[in-house]
Amino acid sequence: IGGLSYNYRSTQQTANASLPETGNPYAFTVTATGNLGNARSLGGTANVDNTQPTTTATLSPLANGAGWNKANVTVTLTATDGSGAGAASITYSASGAQSFGPTTVAGSSATLPLITVEGTTTITFHAADNVGNVESPDKTQIVRLDKTDPSIARVAVADSTTNTAGYVTQGGGYYAYAQVTETGSGLASVTGNVSNLTTGASAVAMTTTGGPWTIGGLSYNHRTGLQTANGSLPESGNPYSFTVTATDNA
Repeated sequence: IGGLSYNYRSTQQTANASLPETGNPYAFTVTATGNLGNARSLGGTANVDNTQPTTTATLSPLANGAGWNKANVTVTLTATDGSGAGAASITYSASGAQSFGPTTVAGSSATLPLITVEGTTTITFHAADNVGNVESPDKTQIVRLDKTDPSIARVAVADSTTNTAGYVTQGGGYYAYAQVTETGSGLASVTGNVSNLTTGASAVAMTTTGGPWTIGGLSYNHRTGLQTANGSLPESGNPYSFTVTATDNA
């Protein structure tokens, strides 16, 4: 017991139902008496541990402010037992996008299989200590993983009066369009840089409000607000370039 050998043991005893940890340590004595009446006693102490261990999960890398990761995630579980008998084991499992377990590992820490599957994975876990206290209820840790960039199928600029794709007039109104797809964490923003057409318009918000739109026979699901082209845009500068950037929540 505890790395030491003993040659005597009591019968199984039942501790009182009301033994607060605040009373630790509780004293006891053992007395050995020989056939001639000679006796010797030795005292010891025992501590009461009625408290469940506590387990925490750590993600590496940490999720961003929206709760998403964009690279594979390592989950480490660490169990503590305060002044108790110490954590004996951790049991964990995963469900959702990636599944594994349940698995029980000895000790106070566990590194889980690498989370590599995109989507939402729920880690469920608990610890047990060396006197049998089990953490309850189970704890959970959500891992959201999106490693895929949004897709921009096509972009266009069109005059706001005629909706003619690819053309604007000096000082005239126009819109920039994009067909954007995002299947993971969701879109955080879509912006157009049309500063070559409108001075200073380097990050114009694009939304789905009012869409979709058909321009030049093709469909678009994002559009800027109405923009005004510079009053001096010579045809000799054609074509004028622009870009659209889509950013997801990961």
